[in-house]
Amino acid sequence: MGRHPDEITKTLHVPIRIVRDEKEAGEARGTDDWAMIGSPQYVIDRIADFAALGISEFTPQSRPQRPETYQELDEEVFFAFD
Repeated sequence: MGRHPDEITKTLHVPIRIVRDEKEAGEARGTDDWAMIGSPQYVIDRIADFAALGISEFTPQSRPQRPETYQELDEEVFFAFD
């Protein structure tokens, strides 16, 4: 529509959650290979994968929605992108 693709902010609404047990994380992800559910390093790597594709904003979809869930993400994942 007349805009260059680089001018468009790309946002991804995706399940993001730290699950330290890999078997449990795999079960939580199921067939949703785009879901960012796993160890802190797994989540960091997945965010980096999407950022490399041009995604610049992430809207976490977290279940359960508790303040401590977001605090954990902030302390163990999001700091890597400051």
